Amino acid sequence: MNLRSADGAARFLKIHFVLVPGPAGSVDKLQEKLPLVIDAYQPFLRELRPEDLNGSGAVYRVKEELLIRATQILGHDQVKDVLIQDLVQQ
Repeated sequence: MNLRSADGAARFLKIHFVLVPGPAGSVDKLQEKLPLVIDAYQPFLRELRPEDLNGSGAVYRVKEELLIRATQILGHDQVKDVLIQDLVQQ
């Protein structure tokens, strides 16, 4: 997806993640509602700027935001964690 850039240069973000089911969740429930989760992630990720992804704390902050949004969509205890497998900025 495209990132916002202050200088107008084209910047892109590629992210692969895994949702870990929580105590009340199941893989089937997560897969069924995955389009809703991705739809909730899109606005947040598109508003990121390249400088938001700098530093060691950046991945942690992105992970926390993704977990919060997944919990809002799926419900409490449905998602235990969001694991970021790849986060590439170009």
